[in-house]
Formats: sequence, structure tokens, C-alpha cells
Amino acid sequence: TPFSAMSPPARGLFFEEVGRRVYAMTFGPTTACTDKYGYRSRLSKYDFKGMGGERSEVKFAQLRWNLKRAEWWYFWAHIRLDLFDDLLLVGYCPDRLDFWLWDKETGLSTNGILTTSRGDYSITFCSGDKWTSSIRAPGRLLASLKYVDHDAWDRLGFSNIGPRSH
Repeated sequence: TPFSAMSPPARGLFFEEVGRRVYAMTFGPTTACTDKYGYRSRLSKYDFKGMGGERSEVKFAQLRWNLKRAEWWYFWAHIRLDLFDDLLLVGYCPDRLDFWLWDKETGLSTNGILTTSRGDYSITFCSGDKWTSSIRAPGRLLASLKYVDHDAWDRLGFSNIGPRSH
């Protein structure tokens, strides 16, 4: 994939920015988060605000094969329900990125002591036995961007995604 050479932090920031642009194309302009917390208040409570003031968070997960169940799975971790109004889930597939606005129900599970102490949840979503077609969705599908769809990436302001012929 075009993202395999990126470090995990760089990939996370990239998916956050792409998610923000997909969200903006669907719902309207966004603004940066100004609410901070943590040591020296360096951590953002969420990723951006929507046009109506919605606190929006972006989480991404790579599609993985679950050997025990013989199914493809996404696993989004460190979900803090108290810090956002809208959650944009990015599914990182071999040939595309899928973007869902989470329905606030599908796949939500607790993480034992982490949930009790920090409100830390996870979302697990099974896409079935074929990674090319999801049989269920964890919310409303906002976009599905194939790596070779250069026009779609150009519309989002990313002209360097995927191989291009000269």
C-alpha cells in the first residue's frame, strides 16, 4: 500500500487529516481542536470540530485476518466516548481506505480495567470472509477511496497517492 513506508505516528496523522477532509466534504467546514488535556496540556481531546460544533475524532485500523474465526476484522482501540460527539472510523484495506461515521453502537466493547480507570473502549468489526466486500458496516459509509482513484485523491488535496503514469 502507499502507506506501508510511513511510521505509525505519521500514518495516524495522515489518516486523521484525510478523515477530516472526507468529513468536511460530507458535512461542511471543520476547525481545529483547541481543547487540551494531559501533561502540560499538550494532548487534544478530539481531532477537530464540525460546522455545528460537534467534537469529532478519527480512528484508523488495518484490516486483519482472524485465524480463529476465518474472517477479516478491524479493531479500533483507545476509544474515549466522553471526548467526542462524532467518531470517524477509517478502515485501511489492501486496495482502499473506507470511512464510516460510527453509529455509536456497532462493535463497541469494554477493555476491562482500562475502561474502568480511563473510559477506554474498543470497537471490533467483522467484514466477513472476503476483504473486498463488507457484509455489515459500523455506521454510515461516507467514502471509499481506492488508491488508484487519482481524481478522488486530487479532490481531497492529495496528489501523491498511489502510482501514476507520466
